[in-house]
Amino acid sequence: MTAPAGRRLLAPDAAVPERDLLLRPTVDVVPVPAATIEVVRCKYRVGESLRVVYRLDGERLVSVRAGGGRAPRWWVFPDDRRLVDVAGMLRPDPAAPLAASLGWCRSELVEYAPERSLTVRALDRSGTVVGYAKRYAPGSVDSGALAARYAAVAGHLHVAPGVSSPRPLARADDLVVLEPMTGTVLAELRVDADRAAAVGAAIAWVHGATPPSATPTFPRLSPARLTGAAAAVERAVPAAAAATRRLLDALRRAHRPPGGCVLLHGDCHPKNALVDGERVSLVDLDQAGLGSAAADLGSLLARGHVATLLRSRSPVEDAAVAGAFVAGYRSVRTPPPDAAIRWHVAAALLGEQAVRAVSRVRPDVLAVLPSLLDRAQEVLA
Repeated sequence: MTAPAGRRLLAPDAAVPERDLLLRPTVDVVPVPAATIEVVRCKYRVGESLRVVYRLDGERLVSVRAGGGRAPRWWVFPDDRRLVDVAGMLRPDPAAPLAASLGWCRSELVEYAPERSLTVRALDRSGTVVGYAKRYAPGSVDSGALAARYAAVAGHLHVAPGVSSPRPLARADDLVVLEPMTGTVLAELRVDADRAAAVGAAIAWVHGATPPSATPTFPRLSPARLTGAAAAVERAVPAAAAATRRLLDALRRAHRPPGGCVLLHGDCHPKNALVDGERVSLVDLDQAGLGSAAADLGSLLARGHVATLLRSRSPVEDAAVAGAFVAGYRSVRTPPPDAAIRWHVAAALLGEQAVRAVSRVRPDVLAVLPSLLDRAQEVLA
């Protein structure tokens, strides 16, 4: 994988020799006739495998999995090796008990993660959205525990002014259907101080929810996961290896007990907040877990640092947004100490942003990876 100027962004990977060809395919690479090919999503595990989803001619989805010393394996959606009843998700039987209870008559595809999950928008006969249905690979998710977390957060936010999250409407094996929320995705809006403050307050309300008994621990910024993230970054981008090791060592030296444990949203991302006037709805609680409140704050603040490195937001703008976000959180509950927030920002820059630049093959972030790691060191210091 090379940058436009010809500089190699990812080191060669003997386990996935086809990687760069599959990430920048020509029409003769994909074994399905097409005039245009668009990469929709990818998942790269250094030294192991690569999954890519393509959209052909603006419509059909085709997936490939490469690695493990085998020839690349291709399949055309809705075929999938692990997901079951994909056809039933896309073309529901209105008379089936679950569909009938919701008035679910047809579906619109929202997101497809090969061999992992499928999300559709459930519509009734009039075209009204009656829910969002997500099917997971068998055995990969405890749908009952996940529905319980959604119910706990939605029930708690019922009394929160201007904040909401989806209720679980139905569930079955490996399937959860969630209430539709109104609003515009925050990522599609200009994130100003007022909106940042509203999101900060919404996250604080989530942190006040009582976790169900089966709620797992949030693992992403644990010492083991950070060590694994650093190893992946070092292997994929050898030029950043020294800076990665320095940051990991600094995080280990500065690590403190996380303090109070709360129910985390787990994926604080502008795509997971809907804005409807002064109301904020938080969606996608799939990664919710128990951990330090600073983990959610650090995750969102780390994204601001990446935005400044990519020049999509100025440092002055980011400082204003970050300050408003924390102030909004403080308007609902006391935030963690500054030192804890700084540690989690630096940890998120490594354990979320840097490793995702590799695993999701983001050339824009890979191009500024050394600066990202330096920024994490500065934040930690």
